[in-house]
Amino acid sequence: MSSATDEAIIRATRQAALDFGLQRLTMSDIAQRAGVSRQTIYRRHQDAHGVVSGLVAREFAQTLSSVATAVTGANGRAIVVARIVEAVSALRANSLLRKVLDVEPELLLPYVVERLGATQRHAVDLITADVELAQRDGSVRDGDARAMALSLLLVAQSFIFFRGTLIEVPEAALLGELERIVDGTLRAAGGCQ
Repeated sequence: MSSATDEAIIRATRQAALDFGLQRLTMSDIAQRAGVSRQTIYRRHQDAHGVVSGLVAREFAQTLSSVATAVTGANGRAIVVARIVEAVSALRANSLLRKVLDVEPELLLPYVVERLGATQRHAVDLITADVELAQRDGSVRDGDARAMALSLLLVAQSFIFFRGTLIEVPEAALLGELERIVDGTLRAAGGCQ
């Protein structure tokens, strides 16, 4: 299994998804765009849904990982806040997610009301680790770090999924409000600095 072939399949899937949406993707279209046979794709993935799931998980995991390594701050709380805001900003700008939100938002509903997907669980793990570090340096209040992380994910998702079509709010103002919400959630009742 060639990583060049795998990369061609992922690139072809992404482009087809941007052109047609996720629900209309076919293995034939992906194969043609990737310059491989359908059988080559079937050896790697059970169906088109599997290819799409791999694409989405990879793309969003890469976004979260790049934010986690690029964002720093003065203390643990500042890092948690900055990483969440930056991840939300990056995901709001992601063309694949924008396409899904514009054309097929119902595909995201299970991940909002029924269960956490792999990428969401990964995000909770990253936020939990950051919160635990921040608790150790005293910049985040005591409490269940995983519960805080899950709560912050739920808040962050609302900023990602809401595209601002009903109320026009500048992106910077929206992200500023998210920053205040996250920072306020993590501060101790006495207002630890």
